[in-house]
Amino acid sequence: MNGSESLLNTLVASGVDMCFANPGTSEMHFVAALDEVDGMRCVLALFEGVATGAADGYARMARKPAATLLHLGAGLSNGLANIHNAKKGHVPMVNIVGDHATYHLEYDAPLTSDIKGIALPVSHWFHSSQAPEEIGVDAARVVEAAGHNKIATLVLPADVSWSDNPNGPAPAAQVAPLNRIARLADAGQFEEVVRSLRERPYGQLQSNPELALRFATALAHVGSSLEAHHWAVIALAGARDRGDRPMELRALNVCGGI
Repeated sequence: MNGSESLLNTLVASGVDMCFANPGTSEMHFVAALDEVDGMRCVLALFEGVATGAADGYARMARKPAATLLHLGAGLSNGLANIHNAKKGHVPMVNIVGDHATYHLEYDAPLTSDIKGIALPVSHWFHSSQAPEEIGVDAARVVEAAGHNKIATLVLPADVSWSDNPNGPAPAAQVAPLNRIARLADAGQFEEVVRSLRERPYGQLQSNPELALRFATALAHVGSSLEAHHWAVIALAGARDRGDRPMELRALNVCGGI
């Protein structure tokens, strides 16, 4: 199993099963691995801004991150506008950026660039894999870092991608189960949402405006208006603290509707 195959296996096991891609030659082993690994749907985009915009929109609807596959720093640069939008909107995204082989960087080829410098302004988390043995763990780390509302960028050098990885894929990333709560709410199972969230520590809900807002909405649906208002106010305060205007408006709507 090469680095790309272990990367894809770990992404799929961690719940990232959609990739919007504008690949180049450095990413061809990732593209080839798509035929070897089940579970990842890859959509080709003819421009990087389309790939990152689609990943943003997908995450807003699916409530989980999609991956992007971009070609070097130049490709990442072409997609920055929609990564910026996703970051400002607190939308999760996993960016996989191909790079020259690690041993080739010293030659400063025409497309060599400061990928870290390009990525950091729009990323909450950044890492460049340096060995195929590490890529499975790095894949789990990038999904954990993206979580429910962050941008995480992982650089995949070509030699890390094509080289054999004796360690294989890593265990799935451990991300808080907001996705399950969202699915229950979307299905109208508000009593189950309330039951699930009541089992969590008070502090965990208080520190997570998204969960607090889910809790408030579910409580309102089951008729617990006073408690629903309490959690809606907590969600509103949390949204304002982190500057999340879309969530603030949602919390205000719940407060006004209770």
